[in-house]
Amino acid sequence: MDVSRLLISEPAPDSPTTRPNKVPRMENNGGPFSPATTGFGGEQIERKPNHFGDILAPREITTVLPAGFTGLERIVLSANGNLQRLMSAYYNSPVSVEIIKNDRVGQTSIFEREVNLTCFGKAFCNAKSTVTIKKEEHLRLVLEEKVGIGQLFFHLRLLPSFVLLQAGRSGGVSLWREYRLEADSIVCEIREEFVADLFDLRPEYAE
Repeated sequence: MDVSRLLISEPAPDSPTTRPNKVPRMENNGGPFSPATTGFGGEQIERKPNHFGDILAPREITTVLPAGFTGLERIVLSANGNLQRLMSAYYNSPVSVEIIKNDRVGQTSIFEREVNLTCFGKAFCNAKSTVTIKKEEHLRLVLEEKVGIGQLFFHLRLLPSFVLLQAGRSGGVSLWREYRLEADSIVCEIREEFVADLFDLRPEYAE
């Protein structure tokens, strides 16, 4: 997804990956955003260091997902800043962002945000996020200078870390994932849900 719209930075360049023969089990600490969580088929997601700073220095970055996902599904589930661009390239068509909700929670420094990604006039991904801003000067940018929540990382020139927390299927069909973005005082926890025909959208949806 686009940093100026969905709180995600520019994509890191492709880097070589390795996949172990067996995905090791990781202890689940519980909670909807547990850092070690069960994926498809009861296996665990293995994460190696994954930071958006990779664009500044060569590093090997790997996210190993459990068995049960296709190659295209793994690309989508591990996308750490370029989902909008990837889907646009896949369909050779523009992908748009529709903002549904962008609200402050009372007088706190927490914001709730919801957007849809659309292609051919159909929403193929719904993303709900909770954004916490811990520094007053950064909160002031949003409240007084009207910097959009989705533009904070870009505006502050921050490269957030990306951690894939959970991934699976709804009803055994539709993909979903939960991940965290964090840099300096800004923490975003995001859940994305995808339509069942994610890779089979047609131009007639726009008619």
